[in-house]
Order: sequence, then structure tokens, then C-alpha cells
Amino acid sequence: MTIFGLLMWDVIFSEVCDVFRSEFQTAPLDLETDDFYKSRKGLIESQLKRIKMVWLKRCLSLLGIYIKGLAAGVLIGTDVQWRTNELLLHALVGIASSASSP
Repeated sequence: MTIFGLLMWDVIFSEVCDVFRSEFQTAPLDLETDDFYKSRKGLIESQLKRIKMVWLKRCLSLLGIYIKGLAAGVLIGTDVQWRTNELLLHALVGIASSASSP
């Protein structure tokens, strides 16, 4: 529940009618029901898209750091020889960008 709670904090504590009856509640009353998703579907889907994009950007950033550190022009595990590391990074960013678009 910890990761879910941190990543979905704004969704969990969004203003939904009649799920918080006390300022001392630690969760909405509908948290463990089907209504939780139904009443927050748009917020949940939007948050999942943001999480996906942040994850993708972070992975690409780490990949870029790794690629820039490569000394050889060959990527192990492929038959493709790259003339520059920038070309490889550009190709991977293009692939990832197209994969992340709706």
C-alpha cells in the first residue's frame, strides 16, 4: 500500500462526495470498494499516464548516460553498428516516444 499511497495520493484524497466524514480519517470510505475506481476513473487514468511518462523519461535519461559513456561503436546484443552514440540515443528516444504516444 505504501507505493500506491505515494503515487496515488492526489487521487486517494481527491474531493469525492461523502467519502470523508472526519478530518481524522486516513483513507476515504470507498477505498476498498469498486466505487473507488468508478468515482475517480478519470483521475486514476490521468495519474497512470503521468507515472508512465515520468518512468519513460527517467529510463531514457539513464540510458542516455550509459550510451554516452560507451567507447565502442557497436551495441552488444545487436547486429547494428552505430557510427556515433548520439545516433543510437536519438533512435531510442524516437522509439520510446512513439511507444508512449496514445
